[in-house]
Amino acid sequence: TVVIDESSMIVKRTRMTLTPVTQMPWDGQTLPLVSPDGRKMVVQTSGTATWAERVGDPLGPEGFTSRMEAVSLAGDTPGLPLSRLDGPWVLGRGASDEGYLVERPRNDGGRDIAMQRWSGSLVPIVQDEWCNAFATVARDGTLAWSRRDPEGGDWQLVCRRDGVTRVLDGAPGSS
Repeated sequence: TVVIDESSMIVKRTRMTLTPVTQMPWDGQTLPLVSPDGRKMVVQTSGTATWAERVGDPLGPEGFTSRMEAVSLAGDTPGLPLSRLDGPWVLGRGASDEGYLVERPRNDGGRDIAMQRWSGSLVPIVQDEWCNAFATVARDGTLAWSRRDPEGGDWQLVCRRDGVTRVLDGAPGSS
């Protein structure tokens, strides 16, 4: 809606009505992810990971557990369970129409990234000697994430598109 106020200025206004689709518990720390088509959502409903484990530090000796639950947001099936992932996983920061990204810290300081499909299958994306974290995915399938040596140090930005991977170094001492 476009409105012209008293001073002849154009003021854009949007009016919306929001209707709740479903309600889910969450862990109180991890933001949910919604597929780009708006038809699916995943929520980390519980988790015992420490803040350090969530932000790229090695897995503690006691480990942790978490649960992610994916549901439908489609108009004809709101709240319908789609899949569940249990284990030492952290919900990532990206989702596509195929699935959502998850990260698994390892005891050696490394960290793996995988795509959990909305249907429930787990597809490894990055499993190497690096601590890989903070992954996101673009609509065209381009992946981007940060990595560093498991012992610490500076982060690098990694981008993968159509099977081609580029690594960009940050400024020394930056994060």
